[in-house]
Amino acid sequence: MIALKCSCLIYLIGFLYLMRFSIHIFLILLKLTVDIKFKQKHLFLYLGYDAVMRATIMKNYRIYINNNTLLVTGVMPKQISKIEQLDTADFDFLSFYKNLKKRSSKDFILISKNPKELFETIKKKLTIIKAAGGLVENAKGEFLFIFRNKKWDLPKGKVEKNEKVKVAAVREVEEECGVKIEKREERLCKTYHIYEINGKVILKRTSWYKMFVKGKPKLIPQTDEGITTASWVGPDGIKAKMNNTYPLILDVLAAESLV
Repeated sequence: MIALKCSCLIYLIGFLYLMRFSIHIFLILLKLTVDIKFKQKHLFLYLGYDAVMRATIMKNYRIYINNNTLLVTGVMPKQISKIEQLDTADFDFLSFYKNLKKRSSKDFILISKNPKELFETIKKKLTIIKAAGGLVENAKGEFLFIFRNKKWDLPKGKVEKNEKVKVAAVREVEEECGVKIEKREERLCKTYHIYEINGKVILKRTSWYKMFVKGKPKLIPQTDEGITTASWVGPDGIKAKMNNTYPLILDVLAAESLV
C-alpha cells in the first residue's frame, strides 16, 4: 500500500512539473504572438503613414514660355541658375505673360501650399490643347529623334476629338516616322508650353510615352509636317542633340534617365 502511495505521489509530482512546463511554454508562445501582432500593427501603421505621405508629395508644374520657364511648386528647389519668385496673391498669368519681355529674369517660380490648385487656376485663363508623343527605342537600344523647325525633337502631335491620349501618341509616332510601334508603356511624363495663335494664348499639354519597335526599322520622315530628318540615336549621341533641342525635350529624356 505504501509503495502504491509513493508511486502515485511520484506520478503526481511529475504531472505537476509537466503542467508547469507546459504553462510556461504556453505563456512564452502567447507573449511572442502578442509581440508579433503588435509589431505587425505598428509596421502596418508606419507603412500606411508612409504611403499617405508619398501620395501627398506635392507635384511640380513647369511651364515653358519661349526661352522662359514658370515653375509652380510647393517648395523652393535646389537650383544653379537664378530664379525670380513671384507673389501668388492675385497672380494673373495673362498679365505676367503680356509683360514677360519687360522682365530681366529668365526663370520664375510660384510657391504655393497647393500647387495643383494654383496650376488649375492658371489653366482656366488659357486655351488648352492636348498633344501626345513618344520616346521610341529600337532593339539596339537607340532612340528615335526627328529634325523639325531647325531643332532636334521627338515625334508628337495633337490629340484628335474623342481620341484617347495614349492612342494618339502611337498614331503620331507612326505617322511622323513611318514605323510600327510594337509596345507602348505607361506615361513617362507630361510637359507644358505656351504659344499664341491668332491672339489666343495656348497651353499645350503633351503626354509622353515610352515605346518600342522590333529590330531597327527604316525611318520615313513625314515631310509635309516639316520633318526633314528622322534618325536613330544611341545613348552616346544624345548629348550632341541636347545642344539644339527644346528644354521640355530634356525633361522627357530625364524621365527615362537619359540625361
